[in-house]
Amino acid sequence: MCRMLIALGNIEMNSIIDGMISMAKDQNVVHEHNQITGQGQWTHGDGWGIAYLRDNQWILDKSPKAIYDDPKIDRFRNLKTNLVILHARKKSVGKEININNCHPFQNNDFLFCHNGTIKEKIFHSSSFKPIGATDSERLFYSILSKLPGIEMTPSIKNTLNQYQSAKGTNIILSDKQKSYIYIKENIFPLYYEMKIGKKKDLLLISSEKLKNINLNWETLESAKVYTIDNKNLNIHCD
Repeated sequence: MCRMLIALGNIEMNSIIDGMISMAKDQNVVHEHNQITGQGQWTHGDGWGIAYLRDNQWILDKSPKAIYDDPKIDRFRNLKTNLVILHARKKSVGKEININNCHPFQNNDFLFCHNGTIKEKIFHSSSFKPIGATDSERLFYSILSKLPGIEMTPSIKNTLNQYQSAKGTNIILSDKQKSYIYIKENIFPLYYEMKIGKKKDLLLISSEKLKNINLNWETLESAKVYTIDNKNLNIHCD
């Protein structure tokens, strides 16, 4: 279970990083896992990763440390990019804390992040060779295994509908042209919801509303694939 976000457009990285750190430290919102024990008790400190576009090429970096304790994250505060994905991990399947279990995962032009847990066996083409032990990496390959036989949106829906992940499963999947967001129906709607914040030149989708960034925020609906045009920030759902 994790916290994650994708930002597109005119990105101010310092605010994005501070928002992610606040989420990872469980200091941002109240949800099902901290409403009794209090904020700060459901931290996401089992590694982090960042992916961003530079000169139309993906740059990927990861760390097994907690994002809020890792000075490495400060290298990216002045980053200039029009697309960035950030992920902070809370381990479930794949108990080891190591860089191979950190998100995002990359396969050619595709980047993938996951929040959730799938305990069932996940099937994918034998052409994909997982390097970590997570359900997330295998879920990524399961989606890609259906391409190019069907398009990305039905592949995402068909794949996620195979698994009865009652607790919750959300994904962010991007290539250089489009990004896809999916929220599966779940029993913890506050924790697993995804928020969208936008203005004219910025689109931000995050596990939580970021209080340090002034945007018009809404909650995305579950069981729908949201497709974003990375260039013009247009978004539609199926």
